[in-house]
Amino acid sequence: MHEYTPGTGIKDNAQFATWLGLIAFTFFFGTFVASNVYLRGWSPEVFNVDFAGKAGDLPFLNTLILLGSGVLALIAGQAFRKRANGAFTVTLALATLLALAYVVMGAQLLQEMMSLGKAVWTAYLPVYGLHWALGLLNFILLAVALAFAFSGKEHALKRLVPTGMSVWLYTAITGLAVFVITDVVSVSEFAEWCGTKLTGAFGK
Repeated sequence: MHEYTPGTGIKDNAQFATWLGLIAFTFFFGTFVASNVYLRGWSPEVFNVDFAGKAGDLPFLNTLILLGSGVLALIAGQAFRKRANGAFTVTLALATLLALAYVVMGAQLLQEMMSLGKAVWTAYLPVYGLHWALGLLNFILLAVALAFAFSGKEHALKRLVPTGMSVWLYTAITGLAVFVITDVVSVSEFAEWCGTKLTGAFGK
């Protein structure tokens, strides 16, 4: 007699498909990041750009927003796992707002890059254009999850949150890595900028 073996379910299948997609995207995306590193090493006087001097606070704000959205998404995921619905909804809403801010400010950063000439178009625009598209997908998934949370669709959230968490954390981690690898923002510059802004905010 044939014994029935239940399948893994739509949630596990979706997680597997998401990770396969993210792995494929990593190889594709990594090609452009590697090209950026190569071009800056090959001709630094042409392809090295002082974005902190030319784009003002935008690179630092984008970095701070990515860091905040990743942390909030992680907290939201933990709250969902513990069935703390109130904490989950609040942190998810904050993460969604930060994701929207990243999309808006990321578009502004792309506009700044477009105004800096052909060298920046070649070395930086493909990298940051692709990550902006990933950030847009990240925002859409967060917004859908937030809509499900407000409407009480727990069954849909059980399917979406584990899958969405992969994208939310991946977006934050790769974004921060790209800012550092492409030398748009260095760790020391970011720490100094945060210190200056915090000192100025609390000093007033």
